[in-house]
Amino acid sequence: MKTQKAVLALLLTCVFALSACGNDAADPSSSAASGNAPVSAAESSEPFSKEPSAESSDEENSEGPSEISDEASSEEESDVSDEMSEESEESGEETSEYVYEDVNFAVYQKINKDIYAWIRIPGTPIDYPILNRKGDNEYYLKRNYYRYADTRGSIFTEDYNNRDFNDPVTLIYGHNMSSGSMFGSIQKTYTKKSFMQSHKELQIILPDKTYTYEIFAAVPYSNIHLMYYYDFTNTYVFTEVMNDILSVRAMNAVVDKTVKVTPDDHIVILSTCLSGNGNQRYLLLAVRRDAE
Repeated sequence: MKTQKAVLALLLTCVFALSACGNDAADPSSSAASGNAPVSAAESSEPFSKEPSAESSDEENSEGPSEISDEASSEEESDVSDEMSEESEESGEETSEYVYEDVNFAVYQKINKDIYAWIRIPGTPIDYPILNRKGDNEYYLKRNYYRYADTRGSIFTEDYNNRDFNDPVTLIYGHNMSSGSMFGSIQKTYTKKSFMQSHKELQIILPDKTYTYEIFAAVPYSNIHLMYYYDFTNTYVFTEVMNDILSVRAMNAVVDKTVKVTPDDHIVILSTCLSGNGNQRYLLLAVRRDAE
């Protein structure tokens, strides 16, 4: 009997020992010993410490996150439209699908008081507000008209020009975007004489009137700062510079020689980067014909 009790006690001791071994996996040290290391925060499917999302980052908060998000969405839609326009232009088709809305300056100037005019070239994607930042001519190089950082920048003029477009020459800047937005469509289209002949009208829209211009030249030219170096109120300077620009001979230069300009005229020059050449600009020139 004593022998049976001893055997029973030994069996119970073994059972309890085995039961205790089954719980060792809960101990990190025993897991490591068995080769099953505990999952780290980096390896876990759930982050150990969740980082702020892109929507709530400090950088975007400083710019106004909700507006930027909306702007990014509109930019994607715009890029799709620009790409469609670019395909049409490269195929030689006229871009008659553009629909333009009336410009409500009261609305736009609530967004940004630097918006003072609008440029439009019918039959092209050029349909943008014109901005001017007093005292900071480079402000809109990389900002859109919401004043947010944007590689496309804005269409803008500098302090060298008045805002009434009555200067002998008004220089309007815009980036040469590969998508065709801003002034990116100019070199894709106006290097063709036939396109210029069928798209000669340019409009400058002001709050109280609209000026109509006739496009007469698209040429590569020196990247010299025209408004800084030349006083176009001087009739001699005006004539000399115009003659120099219009005498450019290049494969991508188109000049309508039937259009004559004088120092009494009002010229707008659209200036953008020249593709593949950092030493020159590409200029589109138009002369004012009438006002509505």
